[in-house]
Amino acid sequence: MLKTMKFVTRARQIGNYRRVVLVLFGWYVAQLVVGLVIIHLLSGSILKTMITNAATNVQQDLVYKDGTWDTSKYDADPEVPGQFRVYVVTKDGFVIDRWRPIPGYLDTSNLKQLLVYQTPQTVHTVTNQNWRVYSQAITNSQHTTIGAVAIGSYDVADDRLENTDQDLISTAQRLVAKIKVHDGAIDVSAINFHDVAFDTPFQVVDQYNRILIKSDSSNSLDTLPDYIDASYIRSQLLGPTLHTIKSSQTNERFLVTSLPLRDSFNNPVGMVIIGKTTAPFINIEKGYIWFDSLASLAILLVFAGLLFSWGKTDFDTAAKKHHLLNQKYISSISFDKAASALLINDHKIAISFATNQYYMCQALFGSPKKKWEIDELLEKFGDDDSIDGWRKVYDAMNSINKKTSAYMKEKVFVTNNRTYQLNPELLKKLK
Repeated sequence: MLKTMKFVTRARQIGNYRRVVLVLFGWYVAQLVVGLVIIHLLSGSILKTMITNAATNVQQDLVYKDGTWDTSKYDADPEVPGQFRVYVVTKDGFVIDRWRPIPGYLDTSNLKQLLVYQTPQTVHTVTNQNWRVYSQAITNSQHTTIGAVAIGSYDVADDRLENTDQDLISTAQRLVAKIKVHDGAIDVSAINFHDVAFDTPFQVVDQYNRILIKSDSSNSLDTLPDYIDASYIRSQLLGPTLHTIKSSQTNERFLVTSLPLRDSFNNPVGMVIIGKTTAPFINIEKGYIWFDSLASLAILLVFAGLLFSWGKTDFDTAAKKHHLLNQKYISSISFDKAASALLINDHKIAISFATNQYYMCQALFGSPKKKWEIDELLEKFGDDDSIDGWRKVYDAMNSINKKTSAYMKEKVFVTNNRTYQLNPELLKKLK
């Protein structure tokens, strides 16, 4: 029976420990989520402020008047494009600038527009630049146009137009000769940038308006005058001004904002789009999760270890005191004078020989129904009935009861009206 009670008590304690650990784990999850939400909101606010301020700067730098754009302030602005991804596009799709475009986001051209230049033409852009542009169609085996090579030369003098046109046409022909078509797809892997003069930008565009290769600066797509589908711009003007874009190549995420560009009559004439990667802020969040998880796990392990250690240390005393030996489970109790010990069931409690506690046990177990007066017990102690004699008797009883309290709930000795006796409830348990 005793072993069964120990098992039940131990199970209950383990259950309590598990509940404590679950509460601690819940606290960890809650503070992790709250901290992560706070960091995410702060990071998002900082990133939003950065790109919004950059977009506002670009918006203020660009001046539109009488159908042309003055980009001088924009070109001289040290703050942009900098670390940002920048798009500046007119309402009809002309690309003023496209700095480090996000793969898969507004990084296309307009094949239909490029095919207009199959005869060399001078293009005067809305930014007051003059270009000589030529394009050559790319066809498949059925002679269907599936793309184009576009090539240009900047600010060509009138007396050099004929020679420039010949150079543009011959260069475009060399590029087309190196392009292969496989199952309707354009393969530009054989094109070598060194085959084209540095000051002669080109690009290859497929039938889906995708720019397959270009020779502009390593960051900007648009040294060569270029257009994108105007419907993209209209959708951006009508869409949300703040949204997240994912790179089609790396799955990297960017927070992007857009602001309209307006003329003096407040009519929209274009838009500026600014984006910035969220990777540094995501790394901060990941770092927080790792640090917080490791720190919290360490604290949980230490606390759990202490909790179970305390539980193991206190188990026997707590179990015996609160669960094991109440009156129902006490089968026998006695005092062994020879062994100088109290015996409760199979437990042996040592009582020092020839002490007040020893003589008290000897007397009260010797006459278990007798109510002993203080002077009688002092006589057993071999002590005079002094002024503090009652204290010696009380202290002896109290010390014995403390020793037995580790094994049973009831007190072994009780006092009433300055008399002492064996607990009447234990008389039936005497052995």
